[in-house]
Amino acid sequence: MALDRWLTDEERARAKANGIGTKTLYYRLYISDKWELEEALTAPPGTVRHEYEGENHKWLKLAKANGIKVKLFHQRRKLGWGHHKAATKPVRKKKVPGNER
Repeated sequence: MALDRWLTDEERARAKANGIGTKTLYYRLYISDKWELEEALTAPPGTVRHEYEGENHKWLKLAKANGIKVKLFHQRRKLGWGHHKAATKPVRKKKVPGNER
């Protein structure tokens, strides 16, 4: 939520005491729109907000629910499989030698 007022001198001093520079504080409160005032004043520099969900995010969640590892999902996609098929087709069981009938 972007702040709709200017910062007070006390708030600036508090941020500075926590090692947060003026540019960082300005970005957090007036540009990014992801920070609440209290957190912007106290979270250490370098704290990042990740809200981006990549192209495969929902498919990776589905794959995990189906017991498919991330690496296998990506291998299947590189082989040209569609998202749904790569995330839902069961993993083939390995044949164990000496266990044939």
